[in-house]
Amino acid sequence: MWGIVVTLVGLAALLAVLLPFRAHLSIAIPALAFVLPALVGVVIGGFPPGVVGALGGFVVYDLFFLPPYNTLTVRSPQKLDCAGRLRRRGVGRVPGGVQAAERP
Repeated sequence: MWGIVVTLVGLAALLAVLLPFRAHLSIAIPALAFVLPALVGVVIGGFPPGVVGALGGFVVYDLFFLPPYNTLTVRSPQKLDCAGRLRRRGVGRVPGGVQAAERP
């Protein structure tokens, strides 16, 4: 339960910090930043907070940082594909490392 709460609060805090700078950020920075709450949720609460964080991060990222803003429509699918590749390469190893560290 706490993992989900921490994940959602983290998403809201990141949105509040990054949104004023939306015009000055590349699409990669928010894409990577919105993965962090999901990772924190996984560490605190396991798989369910990670799923909530991943889905919530995607929705927040798509609504507020990919044009046209405030819709779930992506004008340029290449931007979404680029962000997805960055997420997989940049942080794909962290949950695996956490899982390996938890094993006795």
